[in-house]
Amino acid sequence: MKKHQLFAKQRKCFFGVPRIEYLRHFITADGVSTDPQKITAVRNWPKPTTLKQLRGFLGLTATTSLEQLKDALTQAPVLALPDANKTFIVETDASGYGIGAVLMQ
Repeated sequence: MKKHQLFAKQRKCFFGVPRIEYLRHFITADGVSTDPQKITAVRNWPKPTTLKQLRGFLGLTATTSLEQLKDALTQAPVLALPDANKTFIVETDASGYGIGAVLMQ
């Protein structure tokens, strides 16, 4: 690391541990899993009773089905790691204000 002028903070480095947390997921020898506390938080999310609460939840989830979303967010794998041996597809869309893209397999 010194040769390439790379630095690491000791408090953020882990070696020989069975599980690490990264981007709110757990990585183990068995793969990537969701944090159980996050699953509980989503399952216990209160039903929105005002338009502002609904917009806040939809902004977070980008869907209209609260119960289906709760189920989807609490069943692994929500996010799967890409398979480098499979083909990647890039879907794009643009307007006069911006551009968006989705990388899929």
